[in-house]
Amino acid sequence: MEKLIVQGGKPLRGEIAVSGAKNVAMKAIIAALLTEETIHIKNIPLISSVLGTARIITSLGAKINRTDHELTISGKGVHKFQVPLELGGLYRTATMTIGPLLARFGKAVVPNPGGCRLGKRPVDWHIHALEKMGATITYQDGYFVAVAKQLHGTKIEFAKNTHTGTETVILAAVLAEGETVIENASLNRKIFYENYEKEAKNARTRANARIVLQWLQMNKIDCIVFSNNTPESIQGHAKRLKISSYFKEILAASLPGLALSKITKNVMVKEYIKKNELKSHEILIVGDTIEEIQIAKSLGSMVCSITHGNCSTRRLKTAKPDYLISDLGQIINIVRKINS
Repeated sequence: MEKLIVQGGKPLRGEIAVSGAKNVAMKAIIAALLTEETIHIKNIPLISSVLGTARIITSLGAKINRTDHELTISGKGVHKFQVPLELGGLYRTATMTIGPLLARFGKAVVPNPGGCRLGKRPVDWHIHALEKMGATITYQDGYFVAVAKQLHGTKIEFAKNTHTGTETVILAAVLAEGETVIENASLNRKIFYENYEKEAKNARTRANARIVLQWLQMNKIDCIVFSNNTPESIQGHAKRLKISSYFKEILAASLPGLALSKITKNVMVKEYIKKNELKSHEILIVGDTIEEIQIAKSLGSMVCSITHGNCSTRRLKTAKPDYLISDLGQIINIVRKINS
C-alpha cells in the first residue's frame, strides 16, 4: 500500500495559490444554463468533477472557453434537453440541470446518477420537490423525464437536509413563477458548529475567553478584533457564540478569501490608533502567531502570545513577546499588572 510520510519539526514558509471550492464551481457552471448571457467563472479548480460538469452543459449546446483557471460560458446555443447517459451517470450535478432545462424547453431528460437505484437515495427528494413545483416526472430506462409548462413557487420541506436537493430547488426557483420557500435546507454549518463547540469550548486557547471578555468590559477596557476574516463572518461567529457585545470594533479583510499582509494589518491598526487618538504604548495585542509580535513591536505596543495555537511555543519564545501565556484567563492578571 502506498504511503505519504510527512516529516515535521520544521517551520513552514512560503506561499501557495488556493483554487476555488469545487462544489461552488460546479453549481456556478450549471447556473449558466439559466441565461443566454455570457458568464465568467474565475479561480475554478481543475479537477474531474468540475471539468465533467462543464462537459455536461457543453453536451447540451453551451460553448465554453477555458484559460487556465477561468471559464467563459455562453448558454445562448443550448438547444438540447437530454443529458447523455455517459456523463449523467458519472456526475451527480446532472440532476441539477432539470430546473434550468425545464425553464428553457419545458422538458428535461436526465440520467439517474449512479445508475438505476432509487430506494431512499437523496435524489428522490429532488424529484419530489420539483414535482411540487409543477413538474411531471417519470422514470424511463435509467432516465428521469421531466415535463412542465411553467414551474411555480411553493413551499418545499425536505425530510432531511440535503446539499444537492437544496441547490436543485434554488436553481429551479430562479425562473419559476412566484416565491419558493425551502425548509430544512442544507444545515451543514449549523450541525458542524453544534458538534464543534462541544469540543472547542474545552480547548486551552478557548477556555476562559468569555470570562476575560466580561472582565474587560466590566473594567471599561475596549476590545478590538483585527483579522484576515471578513467583518460579516466575524460578526456571525461572535453572534453565534453570544459574545458580539464585547467588541468595540472589527478591523478585517474587505473581501472573502483576501488575506491581509502584515503590512496591511500594521497600517490598519496604526490608522485606528490615530483616528481614535490612542497611545500605542497603552495597547496590548493578543494573538497566537509571530505576526502579532512583529506588528506590536513596530507600533511600540505590548504583545501577549498564547501557546498551543497557530505557532509552536519555541517559535513564539524566540520572537520574544512581552508576555507568553497558555490560558486566556491569564490576561486578566497581565492587564491588572499593566494598570497597577
